[in-house]
Amino acid sequence: MSTDQQLRGDSLRRQADLSRRWADQHGLVLDESLRDIGVSAYRGKNRRDGALGKFLGMVEMGRVKAGSYLLVESLDRLSRDQVLEALNLFLAIIRAGITIVTLADGQTYSQETVGNDWSKLIISLTIMARAHEESLRKSERVRQSYAARLSKAWAGNLNMSCRVPFWINAKRIDRERIQFALNEHATTVRRMYDLAANGLSRHAIAKSFNAAGVATLKDGNHGWNAAVINRILDGRESLGEYQAQRRVDGKRILVGEPIPGYFPPVVDNAVWLKARANKRKRGENTGRKGIAFANLFVGMGRCVHCRGAMTLHRSTQSLNRTSTKDRVYSRSYLSCSNRRRGKLCSGPTKSFKYDIIENAILSNVHEFMLSDIMRTRREMSPIAEIENRIAQLVARIEDCSRREENLLNQLEDADEALPLVMSRLKERQREKTSLQENLMQFEKLRISAELDLMDEVSEADIKQLREQWEDASPDHLYAMRAQVHAALRTFIDFISFDASEGTATVVVLNGLRAYQFIDGELTGKYDLTHQLGHRATGKIDPRVFLTDGRTYEVDKDRAEALHRIRSNAQ
Repeated sequence: MSTDQQLRGDSLRRQADLSRRWADQHGLVLDESLRDIGVSAYRGKNRRDGALGKFLGMVEMGRVKAGSYLLVESLDRLSRDQVLEALNLFLAIIRAGITIVTLADGQTYSQETVGNDWSKLIISLTIMARAHEESLRKSERVRQSYAARLSKAWAGNLNMSCRVPFWINAKRIDRERIQFALNEHATTVRRMYDLAANGLSRHAIAKSFNAAGVATLKDGNHGWNAAVINRILDGRESLGEYQAQRRVDGKRILVGEPIPGYFPPVVDNAVWLKARANKRKRGENTGRKGIAFANLFVGMGRCVHCRGAMTLHRSTQSLNRTSTKDRVYSRSYLSCSNRRRGKLCSGPTKSFKYDIIENAILSNVHEFMLSDIMRTRREMSPIAEIENRIAQLVARIEDCSRREENLLNQLEDADEALPLVMSRLKERQREKTSLQENLMQFEKLRISAELDLMDEVSEADIKQLREQWEDASPDHLYAMRAQVHAALRTFIDFISFDASEGTATVVVLNGLRAYQFIDGELTGKYDLTHQLGHRATGKIDPRVFLTDGRTYEVDKDRAEALHRIRSNAQ
């Protein structure tokens, strides 16, 4: 049987009774371990994914011996594939010495019976050909009906399904209309997007929800996890869109274009775009974060000697050196993970005091002042507007790519509509190219605007931020520091630690600027951004090198130093 409706009906009991009765009448032992339930014979799916495929494999391996019987209700249960494919399957089974029995009419098909009576072969061909034609007609009717319903849905005259996201309730009004309304889970989804827009990762959001006891969709004590958060944040249902789907070979394929305004939106477009943009900026963060997100630079630090990750560890010491009691002094350090684990690292053993590194970077790396964390403290509306346009363009480019994929999936079923599908595909490609060109222009505008504001650094802003950390609860502290970490990830390429020299070098803006620290003091920096011949074009004049605010000619040694720093990033 190939559908759940058949399974809920009498098909399973009826077929089982027929099989047992036939086996008893012929003195055979019935093996009921293989049953094809809910797998269609159309297009050979039962042979690929169902029990029939397992049976054929057992025949090939010799586990099912020649002389065995294969019981089916009728030949159309064996295959509804194209007639030549069905015939090959039919002949392969009987050539292996297996007798096919059709329980509905009591016919047997074996090498002997088909060889002695060729009309059985003609009858079997006729049955399988008719089965394929019926399945083909049914499939076409279903496809046309679905396409008609989808067109109605696009026109706003029909709702496709009562299957909705968990933050929406559905109430059927009539055969074609469904009423949708946000439920109590909508607040949870909004909070999820707000946290993502503020820079928290999927793991951090799940941790926050579990700590706060936020109710999950399903009952149980499993709690929230990053996969669930990711699935919700990556979807467009939260914007109110509906995307039709169909199953092909067991996989869900998107059908047509998404329908906007189908569901009530749970978040606005600006928050959705910001959450998506933060995910792209953040990339993959590795390493433990701790209760209070102790290491703001997780995933950024590298050892210059072995390129191993710089990881955080704590050292606890006693203030009283004459006694081992009352260990009250604890400090965090960054050190090479390879060196700590005894792996090959050519550098000396050295740990960098974390609090000094953190304070030095936040206070001296000017790019941090342009982040969303600090932007609320100063007027930066031009950059905010540019970044909003960039986020919109990126989202539209992603949408174009998704629609291109949908149109490509439709080509196999296009038939007479092939020219229309191809026309839409070319239109999407032209739109995507235009959007990408606009994106490049806004990226250049953003760089230019950021460079104009880079020197407006306020130590009072950093001090105020740290004071907020001191007064925050553990959960709030984690959230705030996670936001800072996300902001740092947007511009820091890597932080290179040299245990031999005792230096920490922060490289930003794709290697165009770097800051070097020793024991928390800014000892030097290089800056090529001021030498952009024309900021809107991004052309760089390599003749001038900036160090500590003074201009020098670029010499060979400095060029080689720049090359080494960039090489460490690769």
